[in-house]
Order: sequence, then C-alpha cells, then structure tokens
Amino acid sequence: MNNKITAQLKQWRETRGIIKPIGHPNFQTAVELEIDEYTEACRANNQHEKIDAINDILIFCLNELALEGYAAELTLKETIKEISSRKGTLDETGRFNKDKNQPDSELYKANFSHCKIQS
Repeated sequence: MNNKITAQLKQWRETRGIIKPIGHPNFQTAVELEIDEYTEACRANNQHEKIDAINDILIFCLNELALEGYAAELTLKETIKEISSRKGTLDETGRFNKDKNQPDSELYKANFSHCKIQS
C-alpha cells in the first residue's frame, strides 16, 4: 500500500484512539452497514455514495489489517498469488467459480507469515 496512505491511516487511528482491532462481530457489523449503504446508493443510482461506501469498507479492512499487525500491500500480494493460481469460470453474474477438480498441487496458498508490519 502506498506509504503515504498507510501513514495517513495510522495518524487517523491515533488521533481517534483506535489502538486495537475491533474484531468479530464488530468488524462484520461495520462492513455490513457499509454494504447496506452501497446497496442503497446503487438503488438510488448515486455514484458518489457508491464510491464512498466502497472506500469506507476499504478503510475498515486496511485498519483492521494494520491493527492485527499486517502490512496490507504484502497481504494483498500474497492473496493475488493465491487467486491467480486458481482455475475456474465466470458465471452470468460475473462471479468467479473455482474449478473444484483443480488439483491442490496447482494451488498456491497465501503465506502471510512474512507480511507482518516491521516495527
């Protein structure tokens, strides 16, 4: 993740006293509320509010990763490696469906052990 964005998010958390992960179920609830806002924005055809909701979800996710001690850019790189190793097809809704017959030996499993934030 861009170091400037990471630094800005860290400062934002510090000024608000956000020092620990919100964890489950609070994280889930927060993201679900943003998904509800996204849904409403879609119904209203309000592009600004759609982007706002997506970014709010990203902020929750980035903050939670950082507070868990992980560097978002590194975890994302690992996840991209993992999803890139998958075979499958897109359905009519645009959803990717994994090939259930793909051998495990062809699948990369994300290794987050080296994704910790360096102090």
